[in-house]
Amino acid sequence: MSCQSLADLLYPFVDGELSVEQNVTILKHLELCSNCAARVARERDLRGLVNRAAREPVNADTHALVASALDRAEAVPPRRLWVRFAAAAVLLIGVGVGLLVSADPFCWQGCPTLRLAHAAARAAQDEPPLSLEELRESFPRPLFVPAACGVDVKGGHLVAAAGAPPRPLLRLRCAATGQESLFLHVPEGHSHFWQRRERADGRVYLEARSPDGLHLVGWRAKGGIYVCLTDKEVQSDALFDMAAAVRDAFPAG
Repeated sequence: MSCQSLADLLYPFVDGELSVEQNVTILKHLELCSNCAARVARERDLRGLVNRAAREPVNADTHALVASALDRAEAVPPRRLWVRFAAAAVLLIGVGVGLLVSADPFCWQGCPTLRLAHAAARAAQDEPPLSLEELRESFPRPLFVPAACGVDVKGGHLVAAAGAPPRPLLRLRCAATGQESLFLHVPEGHSHFWQRRERADGRVYLEARSPDGLHLVGWRAKGGIYVCLTDKEVQSDALFDMAAAVRDAFPAG
């Protein structure tokens, strides 16, 4: 791999959107090229700083300091009015970050991914599962069934949420541990950078939990968001292991 090829794949690599094979090729190049390794490290450090900034609410001391600066700015002559605007902007940004962290960081009230995930969990509880044959007959497009190592597909459901067309929901079971989860594709779904979880396989996953116990682990790929989810208590890392196995079943990783 050349340095230019890595530059073209830098952001998908840091975002964890490449296949395992591509990750291995890039990691080998980074072992040999200190310049590219430093560039990747800088990009990850920058994203880490932004991530931490979004997680840390404005404390009372900082809020009081900015408010005091605004009070003092009242005495500034009109020709230096920009100082007051700058102080006000700092205060608004700080308050905005605090609200982001404390109010609704995962947009549970409007996120299409979570809206469909909740509908999927309800369907799995309230409706008898369909066989794969029945699901294929009910869904108008080709049904993707992951041939994941160690994962059995136990039928599924057709689910829909307000504003979204019906989607197939597959019921998965890990043959080794007995862990069960649901698998769902959300073409119109989105994610947030603070949901990112980098795993040992070099790929980035998305993890979210809702107050009512819904837990999902997924990944971004061409065509939307793919998630494994459950509203039951899971063993440590079991949902990540399930998502990794299903993700490996995709040709592009």
